[in-house]
Amino acid sequence: FDADISDMDSLEVLETILTYDRSYDIPVVLITEKLRPDDFILEAYNIGISDFIKKPINYKILKSKIKVIIKTIKNKRNYERKNLVLKKRIKDEMALLTEEKNNAQIDGNTDSLTNISNRRLFNKVLEEEWYRLMRSEEYLSVLMVDIDHFKGFNDAYGHIKGDEALKEVARIR
Repeated sequence: FDADISDMDSLEVLETILTYDRSYDIPVVLITEKLRPDDFILEAYNIGISDFIKKPINYKILKSKIKVIIKTIKNKRNYERKNLVLKKRIKDEMALLTEEKNNAQIDGNTDSLTNISNRRLFNKVLEEEWYRLMRSEEYLSVLMVDIDHFKGFNDAYGHIKGDEALKEVARIR
């Protein structure tokens, strides 16, 4: 962008160019012949120029600046690509952790032998339901089942048969 060819305020023109959606990724090198104050150059950088060069143009320096800009763009695109891969990996890991957390909660609330809810979950659900039913002025019914003399069964038939008996009782719902 040649800051000297327009009668318009060159910073205004730069801002218009650089804020246009399609020019978002296009590097702009400000070229100027006039001696510009540092504030002008700083504002141009703040608007979004990639670099600036004074006239008369030294083409070796311009070529070098363009190489640096191209390298910067490649690095940015490489970074963005890697960032997308990392974001996907993090999303996948978060999903896996959520699944593992849910499984751990299920495991923590389920008896490993019978696969039915354990006392911890029973107490939690009972408390929640108790308060909910108190608010709605409804009734609560609870059925507790106890297997009488089960220790005697285990002693007589062994723990393997006792486990099988518990699994059978747990299947009755």
